[in-house]
Amino acid sequence: MPKDTPCDCMGMRKPPMLDIQHQTPAKKEPEMKPGTRLKSAACDTEVMVIRCADGQIECGGAPMAEAKPAEPAPLAADFSAGTLMGKRYVDADGKYELLCVKPGKGSLSVDGVALVVKDAKPLPASD
Repeated sequence: MPKDTPCDCMGMRKPPMLDIQHQTPAKKEPEMKPGTRLKSAACDTEVMVIRCADGQIECGGAPMAEAKPAEPAPLAADFSAGTLMGKRYVDADGKYELLCVKPGKGSLSVDGVALVVKDAKPLPASD
């Protein structure tokens, strides 16, 4: 038996130990949660996530992320209606709600489906 091979007291060869401290876990996308601030890759739009589900939030036809990319993405003609500051944008199912904190030229969508401005709740009558 070679001298550099570890062995136990019975003279049997030990299996090699795995170094699990130095293994890197598989990278996964950060989980989006309420309070996350997203920036558009295609325009100046920035939104705060109020409610979200699994899906890709987009602005101007390009995916949004927490960091703005070095090079801007082209603005898609189908998603160039613009966003308004202070408005909440929702999907038809109510799974997504985004608050616009900085307006821009792109319009918001989730997986290619456009979001609409949330209607204001009517105030109760004060008779």
